[in-house]
Amino acid sequence: MFYGTKLPAALEKNGVRTDLDEAHQGAAFSFVPQGENAAPQGEAAGTVRVDFGSNYSTFTYDAETKTYLKNYQDSPHMDGVSGEQLAFTNVIVLETDISVRDAASGLKNVNWQGGDAYQGYYISEGMAQPITWSKADAYSPLKFFDENGGEVQINRGKTYIAMTYPGDCAVAEA
Repeated sequence: MFYGTKLPAALEKNGVRTDLDEAHQGAAFSFVPQGENAAPQGEAAGTVRVDFGSNYSTFTYDAETKTYLKNYQDSPHMDGVSGEQLAFTNVIVLETDISVRDAASGLKNVNWQGGDAYQGYYISEGMAQPITWSKADAYSPLKFFDENGGEVQINRGKTYIAMTYPGDCAVAEA
């Protein structure tokens, strides 16, 4: 069982660094310039469904707030502190290899490195853009690429990143 309030003590006890070395400081992603937003190049994305085995989350675009409201299964996913429904400026879905590591515990192996053949979606401003993605090593940020191999710039704001099996994301206009 995971107890978030005990995490700092566990990290300290195990000697885990909580700071970044100089080579890994700075923005994790390539962003659209400050004060601007840009819709991804792709199809309309009024709703997005991401399956996680037998569970799923849906995201519905709210044009008024320019955010995606999250539902878990068929219920609004609420913030436990504010009581507000979770809302994200960006939704990024990364398709990857996922395999069972240990059936008894339910632990799984997840490919976190991606590569040219690993697809996904960058979703923002009511639009979804197909992407490929990669991560050079454990300490490098994720990189997202368009169909021409150029790095995708994402909008500033709260971002939800999902990793799922290939084909387990559905994007619909409404």
